[in-house]
Amino acid sequence: MLVLRSLLSLVGGAYLLGQFVKQRSHRPPRLDPGEYAHKIADEMPLYGVEPVAYPHPDYRAARQEADAKLTAFIDAHKSYPPAARKAKSSGTAVITFHVETDGTMKALRVTRDPGHRLGAAALQVVSRLAAQGERWRPAYRDGVAVRFHFNLPVKFGVEQSGGGKA
Repeated sequence: MLVLRSLLSLVGGAYLLGQFVKQRSHRPPRLDPGEYAHKIADEMPLYGVEPVAYPHPDYRAARQEADAKLTAFIDAHKSYPPAARKAKSSGTAVITFHVETDGTMKALRVTRDPGHRLGAAALQVVSRLAAQGERWRPAYRDGVAVRFHFNLPVKFGVEQSGGGKA
C-alpha cells in the first residue's frame, strides 16, 4: 500500500510539473518595443529611393528601381573569397539587418553562411552599403513608419571566380 501511494505521488508530481512547464513554454514572448522590428509591412523599405510620404504614389515602380539599385551595388562591390574560389564553392549568404524609421541600417549579421568565407564576404559588402550613407525609405505599416527586419540574400556562383571582383 505504501509503495502504491508513493508511486501515485510520483506520477501526480510528474504530471503537475509537466503542466507547469507546458504552461510556461506557451506564454507569448515579452518584446521590448525598442528592439522589436516588423517582418510584415504595407510597404517594404526601399533602397536609394527619394523619401515619399505614405502611401507611395507608384510603389511598384519604386520597388523595382530600388531592387535594381541594390542589386547593382552588391554586384559591383562583392568579392569572391580566395578560399571559395579554390574550393569552387558557390551559394547564397543571407544578411539580416534592421531598416530604422530614419532610413539607416542597424544590427547587421550573417543569418545563413554557405561556407568558405562567403558569409563574411556578403557581410562585408552589406556593411559597405550601410557605411555608404545612402538612406532607405522606411517600411510603413498602417500609415506609420516602422523598424523593419530585412533579409538580404547575396548570391555567389562558381562562374564568378574569374577575377577578384564578382
